[in-house]
Amino acid sequence: MTLHTAFTGCHIIGEPEDLPAYIHVEDVDVYYTRPAETGVSTPNTPDVWISINDDPLSVYHMPRTFPFLPRDRDRVKISARAGIRVNGISATRSDYTFYTTWDTLVPIEYFDTITISPRVTYQNTVDISWNADFETASNAAYFIPAPGSNIELERTEWSDADRSQRQFNGLYYGRGHGEPGELMYLLLGSNNFRQNTFVGTAVFLEMEYDATQEFQVNIRYTDPEGVFNETPVMVLNPTRGYNEKARWNKIYIEFTEKLMHPVLNIDRYGISVRAVAPEDSPAEFNFDNVKIVTRWCWTEKKNVSNI
Repeated sequence: MTLHTAFTGCHIIGEPEDLPAYIHVEDVDVYYTRPAETGVSTPNTPDVWISINDDPLSVYHMPRTFPFLPRDRDRVKISARAGIRVNGISATRSDYTFYTTWDTLVPIEYFDTITISPRVTYQNTVDISWNADFETASNAAYFIPAPGSNIELERTEWSDADRSQRQFNGLYYGRGHGEPGELMYLLLGSNNFRQNTFVGTAVFLEMEYDATQEFQVNIRYTDPEGVFNETPVMVLNPTRGYNEKARWNKIYIEFTEKLMHPVLNIDRYGISVRAVAPEDSPAEFNFDNVKIVTRWCWTEKKNVSNI
């Protein structure tokens, strides 16, 4: 009886549908095939979204090795999408809608570990409404000091050491320095976009920043009667203390619902950042690769294959 039980157990475990294989992924590489149009940026994609034969499997924080049950060993399609934290919040994990999906077809034996190295890029339909990467003097002008602002951004060259650690940061960034109690109030972009520019598509603000003091990101708008208002979108915490080494962060801030909200009745809109240096300490606010990312609608008169 004991011998019979042992053989029965081995037979159940040996059923092919119960035997796993494994996938290992270190990270998702974001590369730029059209840098002149889309700009570049150091990505912040801590998660990978995996599908097997077009069926969603799960989302994983990288690096990670995870099991799955292959039903077809000869031709398994593995798909991967880069995952972000929308608005920098861990609870709002999402695949980034503007990046492509990476696919591969591989034969798999049970108990194999397949190491994948996904590479994604911006989709061809993506449009960068404006991009402040500070590589030219005109880029720096995208951060316009509002009346009353004591702090302006100075186009500053990266040191060789910093540039070697951040392969996508280019040669320059925008540096803002404020004395105790001084105001930073900067308008991003032309502040002259119409609401219907983005109807029916997602809108994100991608931004790399380093700050010693919290700052607020706002949406500015005027209604059809020309009445101006400003609504806070989110407050970003400082990345470091004033006397500490720069610590850059990349964030993806979603503006889609803010721009489409019917209560606002927006005619034109803009984006601003605002902060006040502490009363007892100077403050630094540094920015790079700040851009509005959206997608051209197919109905628009634009040749999306050439952007």
